Amino acid sequence: MTALALTGCMPELEAGTGSRTEPQSDVAEAPTFISVIDGDTIKTSEGTVRLIGIDTPERGECGYDDAARLFEALLTAGDPITLELPRGQNDRD
Repeated sequence: MTALALTGCMPELEAGTGSRTEPQSDVAEAPTFISVIDGDTIKTSEGTVRLIGIDTPERGECGYDDAARLFEALLTAGDPITLELPRGQNDRD
């Protein structure tokens, strides 16, 4: 689900010139999913992200393929995602 906020639909008149200016958007572009690294790590437009509280097999370990496939079934490259750091958690693994 994507939420957008529009700051204006029509260009505004620049004071005293009669010419139009393009509206400025304060809405930051949402981070996007790029690819699966393993069952608990993904690559995003913001960098590599590990999921807090999830521990799945690493590449080459039994169960890796199943864990990675689950992510691949849920997300497609370019999908917008929400990145949130829960209170009390570190931002480094």
